[in-house]
Amino acid sequence: MANINLISAYRAERVRLTRLARALLVMELLCVAVIAVSFLFLGGRVLVTHGHVRRSRAELAKLRPSIQRIEDIEDQRFALTPRLALLSDAQVSTRRWLGILESLKRCVPADTWLTNITVESNQETGKRLKVSGVTISQSHVGETMLRLSQVREYYERVDLSFTRPLLVNDVRRVEFEIVAPLVMPELPGGSNDES
Repeated sequence: MANINLISAYRAERVRLTRLARALLVMELLCVAVIAVSFLFLGGRVLVTHGHVRRSRAELAKLRPSIQRIEDIEDQRFALTPRLALLSDAQVSTRRWLGILESLKRCVPADTWLTNITVESNQETGKRLKVSGVTISQSHVGETMLRLSQVREYYERVDLSFTRPLLVNDVRRVEFEIVAPLVMPELPGGSNDES
């Protein structure tokens, strides 16, 4: 076998492998450096985040009594909701009855005196306002009925039950009774039971 001089080829291969090893070592060191910097960065972020969490927990501990007070107030408000609804319905009903009485005041002409005002309620006729009074003439009774019939917000219609002559201190008067079925709108709470 012939002896071929392979020394230069081995050297060239060794130099190439050495360079390749150095390049790989440099790449490895760069990777380690990048990983180390990443760990340092992420570790710093974790420490900063832990600091934020500690401060947030401290602030939450300071706010806990206020939060508890707010929750207690909300519980009390929730417990009062049925009462507030009842009060609201009662206010609507009261305003309605005040409106009915105010309409009576406006519709009754001068020299007419109301002696009795009642509200009757039954299943067949619903709620009816019955007004009794004394006036100086039949025309005043008619004027009262006409004025009341124009208040459609409260009265479905106005009916005359009776009129009869009356003598008061030797002065002729007319006693009357008017019946008016009431318009009863639905209350916001769903009940229609105005008293």
